[in-house]
Amino acid sequence: KMEIDDDENDPVVRTIDVFLSQNLPGIRDNCGRSDGVFLFQYPLRPKWCPLDSGWKMDSTRYRPFNQMIEMDFTSEFRDGSFFKHKLVSTTVPSKCTYSIGLLRGDQLHLSPLQTVFQFRPRFDHKDEEDLQKKRASAASRASGNDDMEEAVAAGSDGDEPALPTVQVRVNKRESDRAKEIRRSSHAYMREQEEKEVWRTVPFFPPESEESKMMLENLIATSGRDLDFGISLPDYLASFNAVSRSAASADPAAPAAGSDLSREKLQAMPLAQQVQALMSAAQVLQFDRLVQLIPGGHQRRREILEVLPKVAAMVQGCWVVLSEEVYRDEDPPPRA
Repeated sequence: KMEIDDDENDPVVRTIDVFLSQNLPGIRDNCGRSDGVFLFQYPLRPKWCPLDSGWKMDSTRYRPFNQMIEMDFTSEFRDGSFFKHKLVSTTVPSKCTYSIGLLRGDQLHLSPLQTVFQFRPRFDHKDEEDLQKKRASAASRASGNDDMEEAVAAGSDGDEPALPTVQVRVNKRESDRAKEIRRSSHAYMREQEEKEVWRTVPFFPPESEESKMMLENLIATSGRDLDFGISLPDYLASFNAVSRSAASADPAAPAAGSDLSREKLQAMPLAQQVQALMSAAQVLQFDRLVQLIPGGHQRRREILEVLPKVAAMVQGCWVVLSEEVYRDEDPPPRA
C-alpha cells in the first residue's frame, strides 16, 4: 500500500486497489511471472485493421522448446477468392516486466508474464506451392523425354546393357571454426527448429466459454495485503536516473544512464536542456528539474513555459511525452 498526498492543483479523482494474481497456469520464476501466458504483438499490422477484421483463424501450432508459434489465417476477397496468410513469431528480449491487467470496478488485477512474441508474415507456404508446380512441370517434361528415349531405343539394334552410374562423395574434415560458423548460420538454426514437432493448439474466440473461464483466472483470490515497502519519493527515484544522481557529491557529475554534465547543459539553449533532462529522467518533480538546470532558480518562469511542450503533469510530477522518448527510434510495437 502507498499513501499519496492530495494536491489541490492536481486532485486525486479515483483510487484503485491493485491485486497480484497468481491463478494463471504455467511455471513461475522468482518474480512470480508465468511461462504459460504470452503477450502477442503485431508490429506490422495497423491499429485500424485488427486480426479479426476479415481474417479467419485456421490453425495454431506451438514449439515449446524453440519458443515458436505459427498461426494460419484465410481471408476472402470481394470476388469470392481466398488467400492464405501465415504469421510466425519471434521472441522479444525482455527489458521490463509485462503484466496482464484486468480492471473491475475499483480493482486492478495484475498477472505477470515472462514471454513476449512478435508476429510477422511468412510466405514459405507460397514458396512450397511454387516448388510443387515446378516439380510437376519438370516431371511432365521428363516423362516426355523418356517417351522419346524409348522410341529411339526401340529403333536401335544395340543389345548392350546400360552401365550403372556410381557417385562418389568425399567430405572434407570440418574444423572447429567452420563448425562454429555453420552452427550459427540461419540455415542451421532453421534445421534445428524443424527437428521439433509442432503441437497443435486449439483456438477459442473471446466470446467462448473457455475464454471467459480463463479471464476469471485473472482475478486474484487472495485478499492479503502486499507490503509495498517503499515510500513515494523513493519509488519515483528507483526508476528516475536523474534523481539518483542527486546523491553524488559532485554537482557536475553526469546523470546515471546519460552523459548530461552541467557543462554540456550550459552549452544548450533552455528548451533543449529541459528536453534532454526530461528524456533522460522521464519523471521529475519541478523543483528537482530547476535544481538540475544551471541557473534554474532565476529562470523558473521560462522553464514553466517550455516544460509543457515535452512533458505532462501527473500526480505532482512531470512525465516526459512518449514522442520525446522515441524521437530517434521506432515507437514500441502495438500489442
